[in-house]
Amino acid sequence: MGRVPSPAPTPIVSKRSGRRICMPARFADCLPGSATHLAHMPPSDCQQCGHHGDRAADQFMNPQPCAPSPPQSEHEDPFPLIPFKTEPDEAGLYRIYSNRPSIPPNENTLKSVTNAPTLAGTDWIPNSSRITEGLLTKEISQDDLYAAFFNPTSGLLMAYHYSGTGQQSVAELQCLTKFIGDPLFDSGDANSFSHTWESKNIDAYLENKSNPFHEEYGWCQSTVKIRLPKEGEKWHTEADAPELEIPGVHHRLLTDIIKSIFQDYIATMFNTTPYHEFWKSPDGRDIEVFSEAYSSPEMIETYAEINNLPREAGGSLEHTVASLMFWSDATHLANFGDASLWPFYLYFGNQSKYTQGKPTASVCHHVAYIPSLPEDLQDQYRGIFGEPCTSQVYTHCKHKLMQAIWALLLDEKFMHAYEYGMVGAPVDGTRIKNILNDKSLVPTRNSLFEKLSPHGFNRFHIFVVDELHGFELGVWKANFTHLMRILHAAGGDAIQKLNERYCTTPTFGRGTIRKFNSNVSAMKRLATRDFEDLLQCALPVFEGLLPDDDNNMVLDLLFDLATWQGFTKLCMHTEDTLKFFNNATAVLGQTLPHKYATRGRREAALASKLPGADLKGKGKAVPSGPKHKRLNLKTYKYHALGDYPDTIRQFGTTNSFSTQPGELQHQHKMLVSENPQREEEHSIKEGNAESQHCQRERTSPANHYHISKYARASFDLTEWLNELPEDNQTVLDFIPRLKDHLLARLRGIEYTGDKLDFTDEDCTQIIIANNKIYEHSVLWINYTTYDLRREQDSLNPCTHADVMVLSHENDDARHPYWYAQIIQIFHVDVWDCNDMSMEKPCQIDFVLVRWFGHKAYYQSGWSAKCLHHIGFLRGEDSPFGFLDPDVIIQGVHLIPAFESGKTDELLPNPFVQPEADLNEDWLHFYVNMFVDQDMFMHYQGGGIGHAITCKWDEFLQSDGVQVMNEQAEELENEAGEEDRDEDKDEDEGEGEEEEEEDQGEIREDKDDKEEEDPDRIEVDEGESELDDDFLIVEGYSTL
Repeated sequence: MGRVPSPAPTPIVSKRSGRRICMPARFADCLPGSATHLAHMPPSDCQQCGHHGDRAADQFMNPQPCAPSPPQSEHEDPFPLIPFKTEPDEAGLYRIYSNRPSIPPNENTLKSVTNAPTLAGTDWIPNSSRITEGLLTKEISQDDLYAAFFNPTSGLLMAYHYSGTGQQSVAELQCLTKFIGDPLFDSGDANSFSHTWESKNIDAYLENKSNPFHEEYGWCQSTVKIRLPKEGEKWHTEADAPELEIPGVHHRLLTDIIKSIFQDYIATMFNTTPYHEFWKSPDGRDIEVFSEAYSSPEMIETYAEINNLPREAGGSLEHTVASLMFWSDATHLANFGDASLWPFYLYFGNQSKYTQGKPTASVCHHVAYIPSLPEDLQDQYRGIFGEPCTSQVYTHCKHKLMQAIWALLLDEKFMHAYEYGMVGAPVDGTRIKNILNDKSLVPTRNSLFEKLSPHGFNRFHIFVVDELHGFELGVWKANFTHLMRILHAAGGDAIQKLNERYCTTPTFGRGTIRKFNSNVSAMKRLATRDFEDLLQCALPVFEGLLPDDDNNMVLDLLFDLATWQGFTKLCMHTEDTLKFFNNATAVLGQTLPHKYATRGRREAALASKLPGADLKGKGKAVPSGPKHKRLNLKTYKYHALGDYPDTIRQFGTTNSFSTQPGELQHQHKMLVSENPQREEEHSIKEGNAESQHCQRERTSPANHYHISKYARASFDLTEWLNELPEDNQTVLDFIPRLKDHLLARLRGIEYTGDKLDFTDEDCTQIIIANNKIYEHSVLWINYTTYDLRREQDSLNPCTHADVMVLSHENDDARHPYWYAQIIQIFHVDVWDCNDMSMEKPCQIDFVLVRWFGHKAYYQSGWSAKCLHHIGFLRGEDSPFGFLDPDVIIQGVHLIPAFESGKTDELLPNPFVQPEADLNEDWLHFYVNMFVDQDMFMHYQGGGIGHAITCKWDEFLQSDGVQVMNEQAEELENEAGEEDRDEDKDEDEGEGEEEEEEDQGEIREDKDDKEEEDPDRIEVDEGESELDDDFLIVEGYSTL
């Protein structure tokens, strides 16, 4: 769909803000994708396509010649890779492939880029694929799936029994209808169903080695051995040390999994030829784009490396890369007890990350189930050495077990395929610890190094950053814990206010922002998504809970953390956004130690002067009173923050290698069984049953909005208005204003937002059929996200009612968006007397809205480190109006400005307010631009899918860039000065103690209010890993 520029609107003065503005043109929604495969690839066989003058593309279109390989009789020189460049598509994206792809990727159709589960095409999976998690499916037919049961009906009922949560709920009842609606379900067979007999049939069936679910059909059971160490004991070689056998390792051959996948139809959906992707921006620049793992520089380098290898004589097969992404973590199987499972998963990096994020797509392949260390380990250890093992020995054994599993998986078959393709001595514990701690190593032989290093493999390149555990459950959780302790120490009702504000924060989207519980500060049973929500909504909640100086410091820190997280979770980066990400990382990296270290040094100096302080150790005092807690910044998770931008450049965006798909995989019902084949059998039958049911009708992603065909209620327009109070603002001139709106729509006049004064004669040409107005409950808005995906917002006047529309203000205080709250959703059938060809009335949909206005003289945005501040217009400012659903961009998340409070002076009548609000409105609201990545890019600018707002990109991206750079430089200078001052103080020695004491007294007087608080604390690390039973349940949400 091309972009058709609209004529510039005539500048007028807005009645809402009084500013000189250019009123917005109709919002033109751009559809991603197309109906043809790889539509941007020209049909010519010539690989050297035009546009050789583009600077960004020249370096890739003119590769260096490959060094010739030594002449060998049985080998030929490698085929030359000739880069292939595509034409820019409608969004301005084009690719430079390393070589012309032999299998054009089928990924850019509209149904394949649809995210929302309520849109048609969301569950799009190739029908010819027979992939089932954990099994080699090429030999499994539909008859095999039900061979263990008396009939298919019994199999479906047993599949239902072993799926779901095991609790009665509306969702479980809905799930039952899927199984009953299966074409193979027979109500007659259901009458003779017996769970007891079917369970016995399953057990007997699994004992038969001829069934396709037996271990001989892909699964193996092995025993691994590890060496037991003991401090002080010496052996001539490591092989002489005692062995510990660990049985019950269920695993599959990696080569079998790779063969089965690449022989399946699903492989045609893989991207086997990597490419550089560029965006032809509206200002004519060629900007590199970073998104999928299969288009990352790491993949391109590997592809070039294997294609530079000599080929066998006469060989014409294409060389491609199978990108393997492994995931492993233990999980609890029950809320009570210690039943657990340690699965080993495999994903293919050749597959889209959006597909990997859907557990129902069956793209996760079970590789192994790792047993725990034996329960009688202490007994065995005592029997060998005469004493129990220490915690260090236990940890060492766990490391050795993981390495033994890797050695088992990297067998001879895999190592042969890796190289050629596919058609000890005693140790001194203290000394070794000192050697290893410098590089955070462990005294364990690394199987990856031993197996792969002879082939030039760098094992450190396979480990990437973990945003889920590293930031959300690491850095942010530690800071949030720190803030909770500060609020407790501050006293008063700060904690109660925080809990109340979080509980009052409205929800947003389909699980984007969920309802907070009433005691957030306790942080009990919070999953990763909950900590993410806490950060995204933190700014309005923390405002005003601490004194002014501390309040500003905390709000700045929260803004920096939210900004950094927004960049981290982007699903599509460009060179521009990565530059901003680098700046945000520098600011955050300087802010964290600056905020805490300065205060820590000051308090350490004061603590050294307390009675009983150890004079030989600076600051090492043991004062009586409250315990001091300190936030530990010297951890890997803080250190790794600087690695995120470079990791994204090299491997793609963080959701390409996120640990969240593995956590989602844990949601599949896992049975406590020693034999994993039984679990897989139930997974197959569950997947088969769910794939057969008839799905409910969904809306088309091609339309910008959708409302139901059937209205919730209809009213006679005149009678409905008469029933409303006379002083209601919506009643005043309702019919004339409505006819002006309808007349402008019928005449094709662009939306202006201000009153259009048509003559009475013009208005008489509009006739509302039967004088009826029809009310609807929900309005669905479809929109294209910044990363060219199709999403949907559900707007309900009772819950999610806030929307954003385009603005074209052009003064110094301009803002790209206006905001409104939907009061009601209507449609009317209209006759236009001027249109003589009209045979029946046309339906016109519209929404009645209440407008917001921007708070005057309030500094907001990136440079001010504040969310945008808005509030309802007062009654005399014409706060109500009509909107065409086509001009709505999407829903917006508004959080009350809790510190401003409520007022009952905005509207005298409670027609548009719930009775529970007692005729009160929040005085102001904050626009939550951190609510999700798409909203983040609406305010950051540079979103490729935000074609209609591209003219605001320069304005948005210039906001705060200079301030951010200056702040990073200022903080760095301050940190350097503090370090120099600290070194100088240490060199001056004891002779300067009196001067230090005087300076300490001056600082103490300066911060008297802060230091007099006896309950003030310093926070320690306070972070922990994700508990195994805190699993992420996100469905179709982005990673």
